[in-house]
Amino acid sequence: MRCAVIGAGAWGTALADLLAGNGHETILWAYEPDVAETINASGENKRFLSGLPISRAVRATNDYEHAIRGASLVVYATPSHHLRRIARASAEFVDRDAILTVATKGIEQQTLALMTSVVDEEVPGRAVVGISGPSFAAEVVARHPSAIVAASRTPAAARATQAALSSASFRVYTHDDLIGVELGGALKNVMAVATGIVEGVGLGYNSRAALITRGLHEMTRLGVALGIRDRDERCMRCHREHLLVQSSRLARQRPMHGVDERRLAHRAERKPQQARVIRDHVVLGRPRKTGNGMPQLPEGMADPLARSDIKHSLQTRLRPGVT
Repeated sequence: MRCAVIGAGAWGTALADLLAGNGHETILWAYEPDVAETINASGENKRFLSGLPISRAVRATNDYEHAIRGASLVVYATPSHHLRRIARASAEFVDRDAILTVATKGIEQQTLALMTSVVDEEVPGRAVVGISGPSFAAEVVARHPSAIVAASRTPAAARATQAALSSASFRVYTHDDLIGVELGGALKNVMAVATGIVEGVGLGYNSRAALITRGLHEMTRLGVALGIRDRDERCMRCHREHLLVQSSRLARQRPMHGVDERRLAHRAERKPQQARVIRDHVVLGRPRKTGNGMPQLPEGMADPLARSDIKHSLQTRLRPGVT
């Protein structure tokens, strides 16, 4: 099978490595010219996945047409805030029968659309699959045992994604609850930022456990309001990914903590993607649109650069009577 992976960050590179390792012809599209050059020259993404060699069968390019034309499987792994633009710009090269697999996690800020909806709108008429699960790119490339879920309203497309990505170390389950899978992957990132903040201001394990437990409850409540199916099973899958990200320092969301505004500003300069995550009010918009509150995420927590008393905020959100 010919596969295209759009987005050569850590996760896109790991997925391309998996596909190539499974014997598929794999082209990886990179926005940055130096990323494509170093992958082709050395078999390593030195910018986003330094020190981890990937399959030399992966070929990288900066050209949409070269990457996508003729691909039976197109995997989107771009940053969420660039996904619509990239999907639209490359849509003309996508085959009519191609399966579109979305590895990007998030909720679009302007429309509150999930990432599979964004791709479906920009590249209509194809089967769309969303993948999510507890998996860090570096460990996937290192072939540590990992598992994800491939969800789609088209069962055959989910099974095709499963077959393409599955390996001895990488297990892919299928499901038809696309909203549940995507929402869990998006919301755990916000909770991860909050966990990093709690840790950064010096609070202990009790506070972190309280935040994580409350976060699980509120993720579930919002998911039910938005129509997730098989609530108990979906909650367990969301919980596994949520717990992995909150408990691991490999998570790119958790380092976005700080003791003061100067430290946060310094991190914002080094980590623009993390800075955007905590300033966005996307997850606040979803509960307002559905009429379902998420009290763990008040306005002040959405922008910690403007909040100095995280401890007080956490105590307020854990007060008696909040459900």
